Amino acid sequence: MQLGHPHDSRSFAVALVGVMLWSPSVRADGGQWKVLAPMRLARDHASAARIGDAVYVLGGHVDPAHAVSTHSMEVYDILTDSWSAAPSAPTSATSGGMAALGKKLYAVYDRDLYIYDTEGRYWTTGASRPTKTLWPSVVAHRSRIYVVGGVDVATGPVRTVWCYDPGTDGWSTVAPMLTPRVWLAVASCGAFLYALAGYDEWSTGTRECERYDPVLDSWEPVPAAPYLVAEPSATALAGRIHLIDGPKHLTFDVLSARWTVMPRVPFPRENVPVVALDDRLLVPSGLTSSAPRPTNHVDSFVPDVDGGASPYCFCDSAAPCGNEHPFGGCVNSTGVGALLTGAGSARIASDDLVLLAERMPLNQNGIFWIGDGQIDVPFGDGHLCVGSGGIGNFHFPVQSSRHRGAFVLGPGIVAQSSSAITIAPGSTWNFQAGYRDPLGPCGLGFNTTNALAVTWAP
Repeated sequence: MQLGHPHDSRSFAVALVGVMLWSPSVRADGGQWKVLAPMRLARDHASAARIGDAVYVLGGHVDPAHAVSTHSMEVYDILTDSWSAAPSAPTSATSGGMAALGKKLYAVYDRDLYIYDTEGRYWTTGASRPTKTLWPSVVAHRSRIYVVGGVDVATGPVRTVWCYDPGTDGWSTVAPMLTPRVWLAVASCGAFLYALAGYDEWSTGTRECERYDPVLDSWEPVPAAPYLVAEPSATALAGRIHLIDGPKHLTFDVLSARWTVMPRVPFPRENVPVVALDDRLLVPSGLTSSAPRPTNHVDSFVPDVDGGASPYCFCDSAAPCGNEHPFGGCVNSTGVGALLTGAGSARIASDDLVLLAERMPLNQNGIFWIGDGQIDVPFGDGHLCVGSGGIGNFHFPVQSSRHRGAFVLGPGIVAQSSSAITIAPGSTWNFQAGYRDPLGPCGLGFNTTNALAVTWAP
């Protein structure tokens, strides 16, 4: 179902806590909702993050009036569909958020930062933020934790964006958002951080959305949501950002920059965290939308397979000569990592996908290549991320980065590659670009971008 304006009634048939009034599995155009094992504790305004095969849910309110909060945490085992208790946080947690990096959880509340080591099962305290904001959104983006927006109780919603570096236990501000907002959704997808909807005033919601480029330290608008989603939660899955707010469910395709209205949430509730698993969303807890009360309800959404693109193989670690760069390929002679992105669609019939490799040294030759496997091995000053059908099988003609430090592939990628490979509906093909860099940091003479996995639709 494409972009539209569904009915937005706030009167829903809602189940009481622990009572199912709808089918455990609901199929609709675009995917399937399914009920999972309930949580141990009914809560809303909780925070959640995934590490490995576990999802951690922390804090929240446990009463309809939002007068009683909790510092308890529980963990969901993805493999067994079961919940168990985990060590509680040092304080109750309701006015912030939580994100995961590596094996640690980072919970941000008011000015305070609490860090949970999932291997040692203990909490520590990190550096406090210099200023206090309430109800910001917290997200891990590459190797940093970002605290986006929120509200200053004296002045209202803010544009401020804080960045925490776990390596130095230090905070800094980055470029502020274009729009002040609170109760917004944030999501990390590829090299960019997205800030979506929310309230731009105490009582006024906004449809505006924008994205942050950490390399350029700047924000730019992206298409607004098709209708108001004032207090959404979001996560990225397979190149799409899913927004959920009550019964509303939208996706934003970062490749085509298009919004799609998805199947409505059968058990609608407010203040839910949304977590991406390997092929589905996990939506635990929340406040039921009528007869409001916290719930321990948990469901998941499995989207139908469709065309889309997911960036991968960023140069976070293990770079040759230590030239890591978390927002692209490994560092080249320009001082940053080259970035591969896409635009258009991943539809075979239209064949309008366009790939852009940029942030490369000027006037150097390079190529795009395609393969059906994903690997990660040292390759020149960078990483080779495309295998079994990569350079040895099919590559596109040599190009020059010229005065822009960039080159482009497409439209017509399907047609250009048809002599060597078959791009079929539902198949996933991986793309990467490599380029000469005689002055590169490791002295090997060439480097690579990150990679892009494209799943093709008819």
